[in-house]
Amino acid sequence: MTLKAQFAEIEASSNLPIGDLLRRANSELNPLIDGEDILMSEADYVVIGDTFFLNPHGTHYLFAYTKSWNEFRRLDRSIFHGHNFGRNLFTYKGEIYAFGGYGFWHSHSKLIKFNRKNREWDLMKIKGEVPDIFSSIGVLMGDSFMVYGIRNVDGFQVLNDTKSRLYFINMKTLNSVAYNHKINTEVVIQKNVINSQFSRYAIVAQSGMIDRIVDKQNGKIYKNYSGPNLFGEEEFRYRSGKDSNYIFSVGDELITYSRSGEVNRFNIQEFLKLYFNEEAEIGQILPLESGKRWGLNIEYLLYFIIVFLLIFIVYFMFLYYRGTGLINRRTLNDYTSLVDQKFDFSSIRTLSNGDYTEQEIDMAMQIFHLRPLVRNLKRSQMLFELNEMYPGYVIKIPHPKKKDQFKYRVSRSYS
Repeated sequence: MTLKAQFAEIEASSNLPIGDLLRRANSELNPLIDGEDILMSEADYVVIGDTFFLNPHGTHYLFAYTKSWNEFRRLDRSIFHGHNFGRNLFTYKGEIYAFGGYGFWHSHSKLIKFNRKNREWDLMKIKGEVPDIFSSIGVLMGDSFMVYGIRNVDGFQVLNDTKSRLYFINMKTLNSVAYNHKINTEVVIQKNVINSQFSRYAIVAQSGMIDRIVDKQNGKIYKNYSGPNLFGEEEFRYRSGKDSNYIFSVGDELITYSRSGEVNRFNIQEFLKLYFNEEAEIGQILPLESGKRWGLNIEYLLYFIIVFLLIFIVYFMFLYYRGTGLINRRTLNDYTSLVDQKFDFSSIRTLSNGDYTEQEIDMAMQIFHLRPLVRNLKRSQMLFELNEMYPGYVIKIPHPKKKDQFKYRVSRSYS
Protein backbone atom coordinates (compact mmCIF):
# COMPACT_ATOMS: atom_id res chain seq x y z
CA MET A 1 0.00 0.00 0.00
CA THR A 2 1.24 3.52 -0.75
CA LEU A 3 1.25 6.87 1.00
CA LYS A 4 -2.07 7.67 -0.70
CA ALA A 5 -3.81 4.81 1.10
CA GLN A 6 -7.04 6.01 2.70
CA PHE A 7 -8.26 4.97 6.14
CA ALA A 8 -11.86 4.13 5.29
CA GLU A 9 -13.09 4.11 8.86
CA ILE A 10 -11.83 7.62 9.53
CA GLU A 11 -12.92 8.97 6.19
CA ALA A 12 -16.42 7.67 6.76
CA SER A 13 -16.74 10.47 9.32
CA SER A 14 -14.29 13.05 8.02
CA ASN A 15 -13.36 12.35 4.38
CA LEU A 16 -9.75 13.08 5.39
CA PRO A 17 -6.55 11.09 4.74
CA ILE A 18 -5.15 11.62 8.24
CA GLY A 19 -1.55 10.50 7.66
CA ASP A 20 -1.15 12.69 4.60
CA LEU A 21 -2.66 15.64 6.44
CA LEU A 22 -0.21 15.32 9.34
CA ARG A 23 2.70 15.34 6.92
CA ARG A 24 1.24 18.29 5.08
CA ALA A 25 0.68 20.14 8.37
CA ASN A 26 4.32 19.70 9.35
CA SER A 27 5.36 21.17 6.01
CA GLU A 28 2.97 24.14 5.94
CA LEU A 29 2.18 25.26 9.49
CA ASN A 30 5.55 26.29 10.93
CA PRO A 31 5.64 29.54 8.88
CA LEU A 32 2.18 30.34 10.25
CA ILE A 33 3.32 30.05 13.86
CA ASP A 34 6.25 32.43 13.72
CA GLY A 35 8.75 29.81 12.64
CA GLU A 36 8.41 27.65 15.77
CA ASP A 37 9.91 24.25 14.98
CA ILE A 38 7.05 22.10 16.25
CA LEU A 39 6.49 18.47 15.32
CA MET A 40 2.83 17.51 15.11
CA SER A 41 1.93 13.88 15.70
CA GLU A 42 -0.97 11.48 16.18
CA ALA A 43 -1.52 13.00 19.65
CA ASP A 44 -2.13 16.49 18.27
CA TYR A 45 -5.37 16.23 16.31
CA VAL A 46 -9.10 15.65 16.74
CA VAL A 47 -11.87 15.28 14.15
CA ILE A 48 -15.27 16.92 14.61
CA GLY A 49 -17.72 16.33 11.77
CA ASP A 50 -15.89 16.98 8.52
CA THR A 51 -13.25 19.21 10.14
CA PHE A 52 -9.73 18.19 11.12
CA PHE A 53 -8.34 20.24 14.07
CA LEU A 54 -4.64 20.47 14.95
CA ASN A 55 -3.18 21.73 18.25
CA PRO A 56 0.65 21.50 18.37
CA HIS A 57 1.53 20.40 21.90
CA GLY A 58 3.14 23.05 24.06
CA THR A 59 1.03 25.78 22.43
CA HIS A 60 -2.47 27.23 22.34
CA TYR A 61 -2.44 27.36 18.56
CA LEU A 62 -5.42 25.72 16.89
CA PHE A 63 -5.69 25.07 13.16
CA ALA A 64 -8.59 23.66 11.16
CA TYR A 65 -8.75 21.94 7.77
CA THR A 66 -11.69 20.88 5.64
CA LYS A 67 -11.75 19.26 2.25
CA SER A 68 -13.56 22.26 0.73
CA TRP A 69 -10.94 24.71 2.08
CA ASN A 70 -7.99 22.53 1.05
CA GLU A 71 -5.84 24.55 3.43
CA PHE A 72 -5.11 24.95 7.14
CA ARG A 73 -6.71 27.98 8.77
CA ARG A 74 -5.73 29.31 12.15
CA LEU A 75 -8.64 29.71 14.59
CA ASP A 76 -7.07 30.95 17.83
CA ARG A 77 -5.79 34.35 18.86
CA SER A 78 -3.01 33.01 21.06
CA ILE A 79 0.73 33.47 21.16
CA PHE A 80 3.31 30.75 21.81
CA HIS A 81 2.92 29.62 25.42
CA GLY A 82 5.13 26.60 26.10
CA HIS A 83 3.41 25.53 29.32
CA ASN A 84 1.53 22.41 28.20
CA PHE A 85 3.97 20.06 26.52
CA GLY A 86 2.67 16.50 26.70
CA ARG A 87 -0.92 17.57 27.32
CA ASN A 88 -3.76 15.17 26.51
CA LEU A 89 -5.95 16.51 23.67
CA PHE A 90 -9.53 15.24 23.31
CA THR A 91 -13.03 16.24 22.22
CA TYR A 92 -16.27 15.94 24.19
CA LYS A 93 -19.74 16.93 23.00
CA GLY A 94 -18.27 18.72 19.99
CA GLU A 95 -15.86 20.82 22.12
CA ILE A 96 -12.04 20.63 22.15
CA TYR A 97 -10.26 20.12 25.49
CA ALA A 98 -6.66 19.80 26.65
CA PHE A 99 -5.70 18.32 30.02
CA GLY A 100 -2.44 18.80 31.91
CA GLY A 101 1.05 19.43 30.61
CA TYR A 102 4.56 20.53 31.41
CA GLY A 103 6.37 23.81 30.89
CA PHE A 104 8.41 26.50 32.63
CA TRP A 105 9.79 23.78 34.92
CA HIS A 106 6.35 22.94 36.26
CA SER A 107 3.86 20.12 35.75
CA HIS A 108 0.16 20.82 36.09
CA SER A 109 -3.25 19.15 35.80
CA LYS A 110 -5.37 22.01 34.51
CA LEU A 111 -8.26 21.45 32.09
CA ILE A 112 -8.82 24.00 29.32
CA LYS A 113 -11.47 24.24 26.60
CA PHE A 114 -11.34 26.14 23.32
CA ASN A 115 -13.88 28.96 23.23
CA ARG A 116 -15.20 29.29 19.68
CA LYS A 117 -16.64 32.76 20.32
CA ASN A 118 -13.57 34.64 21.54
CA ARG A 119 -11.09 32.13 20.02
CA GLU A 120 -9.25 31.73 23.31
CA TRP A 121 -8.83 28.79 25.72
CA ASP A 122 -10.97 28.89 28.86
CA LEU A 123 -9.74 27.41 32.14
CA MET A 124 -12.29 24.90 33.48
CA LYS A 125 -12.56 24.65 37.27
CA ILE A 126 -12.37 21.03 38.41
CA LYS A 127 -14.06 20.21 41.71
CA GLY A 128 -13.09 17.42 44.10
CA GLU A 129 -9.85 15.44 44.16
CA VAL A 130 -7.45 16.21 41.33
CA PRO A 131 -3.85 15.08 40.79
CA ASP A 132 -1.31 17.72 41.74
CA ILE A 133 0.85 16.88 38.72
CA PHE A 134 -0.13 15.92 35.23
CA SER A 135 -1.13 12.51 33.92
CA SER A 136 0.87 9.98 32.00
CA ILE A 137 -2.32 8.65 30.41
CA GLY A 138 -5.47 10.69 29.88
CA VAL A 139 -8.37 8.96 28.12
CA LEU A 140 -11.99 9.97 27.57
CA MET A 141 -14.23 7.05 28.54
CA GLY A 142 -17.90 7.85 27.96
CA ASP A 143 -18.73 10.96 29.97
CA SER A 144 -15.60 10.71 32.14
CA PHE A 145 -11.98 11.60 31.57
CA MET A 146 -9.67 9.04 33.14
CA VAL A 147 -6.32 10.10 34.55
CA TYR A 148 -4.02 7.12 35.06
CA GLY A 149 -0.47 7.25 36.35
CA ILE A 150 0.79 10.68 37.36
CA ARG A 151 4.38 11.81 36.92
CA ASN A 152 6.47 14.74 38.07
CA VAL A 153 9.18 16.36 35.95
CA ASP A 154 9.47 19.54 38.00
CA GLY A 155 12.69 18.65 39.76
CA PHE A 156 10.81 18.62 43.09
CA GLN A 157 10.57 14.89 43.59
CA VAL A 158 7.33 13.42 44.96
CA LEU A 159 7.93 12.50 48.60
CA ASN A 160 4.48 11.24 49.56
CA ASP A 161 3.88 8.03 47.59
CA THR A 162 0.52 7.19 49.18
CA LYS A 163 -1.54 9.30 46.78
CA SER A 164 -3.84 7.87 44.20
CA ARG A 165 -2.65 7.08 40.70
CA LEU A 166 -6.16 6.98 39.26
CA TYR A 167 -8.74 9.75 38.90
CA PHE A 168 -12.01 10.14 37.02
CA ILE A 169 -13.25 13.61 36.02
CA ASN A 170 -16.98 13.74 35.21
CA MET A 171 -17.13 15.94 32.11
CA LYS A 172 -20.77 16.87 32.76
CA THR A 173 -20.18 18.18 36.28
CA LEU A 174 -16.37 18.64 36.22
CA ASN A 175 -16.23 16.77 39.52
CA SER A 176 -13.13 14.62 40.04
CA VAL A 177 -12.87 11.50 42.21
CA ALA A 178 -9.61 9.90 43.35
CA TYR A 179 -9.44 6.10 43.50
CA ASN A 180 -7.49 3.91 45.87
CA HIS A 181 -4.95 2.69 43.36
CA LYS A 182 -1.20 2.62 42.96
CA ILE A 183 0.59 1.32 39.87
CA ASN A 184 2.59 -1.79 40.75
CA THR A 185 4.91 -1.54 37.76
CA GLU A 186 7.12 1.36 36.76
CA VAL A 187 5.50 4.72 36.09
CA VAL A 188 4.35 5.42 32.55
CA ILE A 189 7.21 7.14 30.69
CA GLN A 190 5.73 7.65 27.25
CA LYS A 191 2.92 10.15 27.25
CA ASN A 192 1.70 10.35 23.67
CA VAL A 193 -1.90 9.15 23.91
CA ILE A 194 -2.73 8.99 20.23
CA ASN A 195 -6.17 9.95 18.92
CA SER A 196 -8.64 7.15 19.73
CA GLN A 197 -11.91 8.72 18.53
CA PHE A 198 -12.44 5.91 16.04
CA SER A 199 -11.54 2.96 18.26
CA ARG A 200 -12.42 1.37 21.61
CA TYR A 201 -8.67 1.19 22.28
CA ALA A 202 -6.54 4.11 23.46
CA ILE A 203 -2.89 3.64 22.54
CA VAL A 204 0.06 5.10 24.45
CA ALA A 205 3.01 5.11 22.07
CA GLN A 206 6.16 6.99 21.19
CA SER A 207 8.71 6.51 18.41
CA GLY A 208 7.12 3.25 17.28
CA MET A 209 7.00 1.62 20.72
CA ILE A 210 3.61 1.00 22.33
CA ASP A 211 3.79 1.24 26.13
CA ARG A 212 0.18 0.67 27.19
CA ILE A 213 -3.22 0.01 25.67
CA VAL A 214 -6.48 1.01 27.39
CA ASP A 215 -9.69 -0.82 26.50
CA LYS A 216 -12.25 1.95 26.95
CA GLN A 217 -15.18 -0.48 27.01
CA ASN A 218 -14.18 -2.97 29.69
CA GLY A 219 -11.81 -0.65 31.60
CA LYS A 220 -8.75 -2.91 31.32
CA ILE A 221 -5.25 -1.47 31.00
CA TYR A 222 -2.54 -3.54 29.36
CA LYS A 223 1.23 -3.08 29.55
CA ASN A 224 3.69 -4.03 26.82
CA TYR A 225 6.29 -6.52 28.04
CA SER A 226 7.76 -7.95 24.84
CA GLY A 227 6.27 -6.11 21.86
CA PRO A 228 8.55 -4.91 19.05
CA ASN A 229 9.06 -1.46 17.62
CA LEU A 230 6.44 -1.26 14.88
CA PHE A 231 8.83 0.53 12.55
CA GLY A 232 11.93 -1.53 13.30
CA GLU A 233 15.05 0.52 12.65
CA GLU A 234 13.38 2.89 10.25
CA GLU A 235 14.50 6.46 10.86
CA PHE A 236 12.40 8.96 12.79
CA ARG A 237 12.99 12.57 11.93
CA TYR A 238 12.69 14.22 15.30
CA ARG A 239 11.87 17.94 15.09
CA SER A 240 11.36 17.56 11.34
CA GLY A 241 8.10 15.68 10.96
CA LYS A 242 7.45 16.36 7.29
CA ASP A 243 7.70 12.64 6.55
CA SER A 244 7.44 11.00 9.97
CA ASN A 245 6.15 7.55 10.88
CA TYR A 246 2.66 7.43 12.37
CA ILE A 247 0.51 4.95 14.34
CA PHE A 248 -3.30 5.10 14.27
CA SER A 249 -5.93 3.34 16.35
CA VAL A 250 -8.90 2.60 14.09
CA GLY A 251 -11.66 0.17 15.03
CA ASP A 252 -10.02 -3.04 16.24
CA GLU A 253 -6.79 -2.36 14.37
CA LEU A 254 -3.47 -0.64 14.75
CA ILE A 255 -2.49 0.98 11.47
CA THR A 256 1.12 2.00 10.89
CA TYR A 257 1.87 4.64 8.30
CA SER A 258 5.62 4.68 7.66
CA ARG A 259 7.70 7.42 6.10
CA SER A 260 8.92 4.95 3.46
CA GLY A 261 5.38 4.60 2.10
CA GLU A 262 4.36 1.30 3.71
CA VAL A 263 1.01 0.84 5.47
CA ASN A 264 0.50 -2.15 7.80
CA ARG A 265 -2.43 -3.29 9.90
CA PHE A 266 -2.38 -5.26 13.18
CA ASN A 267 -5.37 -6.71 15.01
CA ILE A 268 -5.25 -5.21 18.50
CA GLN A 269 -6.72 -8.26 20.25
CA GLU A 270 -4.05 -10.49 18.71
CA PHE A 271 -1.41 -7.89 19.57
CA LEU A 272 -2.52 -7.94 23.22
CA LYS A 273 -2.33 -11.75 23.38
CA LEU A 274 1.16 -11.82 21.92
CA TYR A 275 2.93 -8.99 23.72
CA PHE A 276 0.89 -7.53 26.60
CA ASN A 277 -0.07 -8.40 30.18
CA GLU A 278 -3.06 -6.97 32.02
CA GLU A 279 -1.93 -4.30 34.47
CA ALA A 280 -5.21 -3.09 35.99
CA GLU A 281 -8.97 -3.37 35.66
CA ILE A 282 -10.25 -0.01 36.76
CA GLY A 283 -13.83 -1.20 37.32
CA GLN A 284 -12.60 -3.15 40.35
CA ILE A 285 -10.89 -0.17 42.02
CA LEU A 286 -12.79 1.65 44.78
CA PRO A 287 -12.74 5.41 45.49
CA LEU A 288 -10.58 6.68 48.31
CA GLU A 289 -12.42 6.78 51.62
CA SER A 290 -13.04 10.28 52.94
CA GLY A 291 -11.20 9.48 56.17
CA LYS A 292 -8.07 8.61 54.19
CA ARG A 293 -7.73 11.86 52.33
CA TRP A 294 -4.45 13.50 52.56
CA GLY A 295 -4.84 16.37 54.99
CA LEU A 296 -1.69 18.50 55.40
CA ASN A 297 0.52 17.75 52.47
CA ILE A 298 4.18 17.82 53.45
CA GLU A 299 5.10 17.77 49.78
CA TYR A 300 3.25 21.06 49.19
CA LEU A 301 4.88 22.60 52.25
CA LEU A 302 8.33 21.59 51.03
CA TYR A 303 7.51 22.91 47.58
CA PHE A 304 6.55 26.36 48.90
CA ILE A 305 9.59 26.51 51.19
CA ILE A 306 11.89 25.80 48.25
CA VAL A 307 10.11 28.35 46.07
CA PHE A 308 10.35 30.95 48.84
CA LEU A 309 14.07 30.28 49.27
CA LEU A 310 14.65 30.55 45.53
CA ILE A 311 12.80 33.87 45.38
CA PHE A 312 14.83 35.15 48.34
CA ILE A 313 18.11 34.07 46.72
CA VAL A 314 17.20 35.63 43.38
CA TYR A 315 16.21 38.88 45.06
CA PHE A 316 19.45 38.96 47.10
CA MET A 317 21.51 38.32 43.96
CA PHE A 318 19.60 41.06 42.15
CA LEU A 319 20.50 43.58 44.86
CA TYR A 320 24.11 42.44 44.87
CA TYR A 321 24.65 42.59 41.12
CA ARG A 322 22.81 45.88 40.80
CA GLY A 323 25.27 47.32 43.27
CA THR A 324 28.29 45.97 41.36
CA GLY A 325 27.02 46.99 37.92
CA LEU A 326 27.14 43.41 36.61
CA ILE A 327 23.41 42.73 36.39
CA ASN A 328 22.88 43.68 32.74
CA ARG A 329 25.68 41.47 31.47
CA ARG A 330 24.77 38.58 33.79
CA THR A 331 21.07 38.80 32.89
CA LEU A 332 21.89 38.70 29.18
CA ASN A 333 24.15 35.67 29.62
CA ASP A 334 21.55 33.84 31.73
CA TYR A 335 18.76 34.55 29.26
CA THR A 336 20.91 33.40 26.34
CA SER A 337 21.73 30.13 28.13
CA LEU A 338 18.08 29.37 28.97
CA VAL A 339 16.53 30.12 25.59
CA ASP A 340 19.21 28.35 23.57
CA GLN A 341 17.40 25.22 22.28
CA LYS A 342 20.34 23.74 20.32
CA PHE A 343 21.11 21.02 22.83
CA ASP A 344 24.09 18.76 22.31
CA PHE A 345 23.56 15.41 24.01
CA SER A 346 26.57 13.67 22.47
CA SER A 347 28.62 13.81 25.68
CA ILE A 348 25.93 12.51 28.01
CA ARG A 349 25.08 9.71 25.59
CA THR A 350 28.65 8.39 25.95
CA LEU A 351 28.06 7.68 29.65
CA SER A 352 27.72 4.03 30.54
CA ASN A 353 24.79 2.68 32.56
CA GLY A 354 24.95 3.62 36.20
CA ASP A 355 24.28 6.29 38.82
CA TYR A 356 25.91 9.72 38.57
CA THR A 357 26.09 12.77 40.80
CA GLU A 358 24.51 16.06 39.89
CA GLN A 359 27.96 17.53 39.18
CA GLU A 360 28.86 14.65 36.83
CA ILE A 361 25.60 15.07 34.88
CA ASP A 362 26.16 18.84 34.63
CA MET A 363 29.69 18.33 33.29
CA ALA A 364 28.42 15.77 30.75
CA MET A 365 25.79 18.25 29.54
CA GLN A 366 28.41 21.05 29.49
CA ILE A 367 26.46 23.37 31.80
CA PHE A 368 28.72 23.21 34.86
CA HIS A 369 30.03 26.71 34.10
CA LEU A 370 26.60 28.27 34.69
CA ARG A 371 25.60 29.82 37.97
CA PRO A 372 23.84 27.34 40.33
CA LEU A 373 20.34 28.76 39.92
CA VAL A 374 20.59 28.95 36.14
CA ARG A 375 22.29 25.57 36.02
CA ASN A 376 19.40 23.93 37.90
CA LEU A 377 16.86 25.40 35.48
CA LYS A 378 18.94 24.45 32.45
CA ARG A 379 19.39 20.90 33.75
CA SER A 380 15.62 20.50 34.13
CA GLN A 381 15.09 21.88 30.63
CA MET A 382 17.70 19.60 29.00
CA LEU A 383 16.73 16.41 30.87
CA PHE A 384 13.10 16.88 29.89
CA GLU A 385 14.13 17.31 26.24
CA LEU A 386 16.48 14.30 26.42
CA ASN A 387 13.76 12.07 27.91
CA GLU A 388 11.35 13.25 25.21
CA MET A 389 13.78 11.88 22.61
CA TYR A 390 14.88 8.80 24.59
CA PRO A 391 12.23 8.01 27.24
CA GLY A 392 13.70 6.96 30.58
CA TYR A 393 17.31 7.66 29.51
CA VAL A 394 18.06 9.64 32.69
CA ILE A 395 15.88 9.46 35.83
CA LYS A 396 16.27 11.18 39.17
CA ILE A 397 16.66 8.85 42.16
CA PRO A 398 17.23 9.37 45.91
CA HIS A 399 20.86 9.46 47.06
CA PRO A 400 21.63 6.13 48.79
CA LYS A 401 23.49 7.85 51.65
CA LYS A 402 22.35 11.47 51.77
CA LYS A 403 18.64 12.06 52.25
CA ASP A 404 18.81 15.69 51.09
CA GLN A 405 20.52 14.90 47.79
CA PHE A 406 19.75 13.03 44.58
CA LYS A 407 21.59 11.06 41.96
CA TYR A 408 20.83 10.47 38.30
CA ARG A 409 20.49 6.99 36.79
CA VAL A 410 21.53 6.53 33.17
CA SER A 411 19.80 3.64 31.37
CA ARG A 412 21.19 3.17 27.89
CA SER A 413 18.31 1.30 26.34
CA TYR A 414 18.69 3.28 23.08
CA SER A 415 21.59 3.14 20.64
